Amino acid sequence: MQNSGWQQLIARVHAQIPQLLADFLTELEQHDDYREHAVNSQDVEHTATQAFEIFLERLETTDPLPHGAEFADRLGRRRARQGVPFASFLEAVRINFRVLWRALERAAQPDLLAVLVENGERVLAVVEWYATEVQRAYLAEAELLERQHRSTRERAIARLFSERLTAADAAEVAATLGVESGAEYEFLAMHTGAGHGSESASSGPRPPAGSLAYDDGEHVFWFRQRRGQATLPDGDPSLSGVYLARVPGLAALNRAAALTKRIAVSVDGEAAGRADGTAPPRIHTLVTAFGALASDAIGEAVAGFEYELLGSFAEAPDDERERLTATVRTFVECGSVQRTSEALFLHRNTVFNRLKQFESLTGLDVTVPRDAVVALVLLR
Repeated sequence: MQNSGWQQLIARVHAQIPQLLADFLTELEQHDDYREHAVNSQDVEHTATQAFEIFLERLETTDPLPHGAEFADRLGRRRARQGVPFASFLEAVRINFRVLWRALERAAQPDLLAVLVENGERVLAVVEWYATEVQRAYLAEAELLERQHRSTRERAIARLFSERLTAADAAEVAATLGVESGAEYEFLAMHTGAGHGSESASSGPRPPAGSLAYDDGEHVFWFRQRRGQATLPDGDPSLSGVYLARVPGLAALNRAAALTKRIAVSVDGEAAGRADGTAPPRIHTLVTAFGALASDAIGEAVAGFEYELLGSFAEAPDDERERLTATVRTFVECGSVQRTSEALFLHRNTVFNRLKQFESLTGLDVTVPRDAVVALVLLR
């Protein structure tokens, strides 16, 4: 039977995860040997947050879910591929535990100290489990890298995605990889949940011919030097993600990664289907994602002032807004009443009447380019 006092203590610590992350990052900043290696700050923050979540889950239940072991395995292997020294990696793990223990002590004050003492062995068991798993994964991957003579190449690629990459660093990496630093590159980002793991994984989509890959734990990035016309997706139906046809040099790859991640977040809400009922594209580009990107940026800026742009549209009944939104978005994307009627299986007059109804509510005539842009962006 679970101890209610223990679960109360865990809940208190769980509520402090943002503070735990801040404490972890502050202490990690004191270790230059860790910070100097090619681990993106977003990677560090995301990983630390996940680690705290998994620690608390393991502490709370005697039957933990398997994703905790999977996370420890992926983390240990990723840090080995990123070239983080083993001692530095273990120090970061120790910081995780110190921060967690201090949080438990704080949360136990003043009424749950006895509960914390009673469950001390449980805490030690979780610490031992996690430390053992990440060390095993790190050492196994390091051995693999050494055996296959891949460590130098993997570390060079990891440097390309470092926030501290300079032009001189890019030139040095280019020499290691045998590519041109200032050449143009094609770039494809795929979420690891799309069926692809690390570069050495035997399952999932095959890397496009001649491409290099980097896995940051959430996405795998494929890139290769552009040779004439862009061809990276290769028409492979197994590939899905975000594609950039022209990245200006190796030094721009980290910015390309940040942009493709932002695109992925922006279009995620459309993954279940578009307004016209068709499936979203498997490969997104800046063109296909532009409306979603603009909607994210502009929507935040104009929040609370939508009336200035959409008039009384928000006051219409839900079902009416849904019909008008589907019609207007499809019309803007299709460009004609005829194609809109065909896409939505509506009579031309129905499409025309809905556009007029939308204009009466919002004052926007979507046959006018400026008004069409406003409608397309805000109706997302």
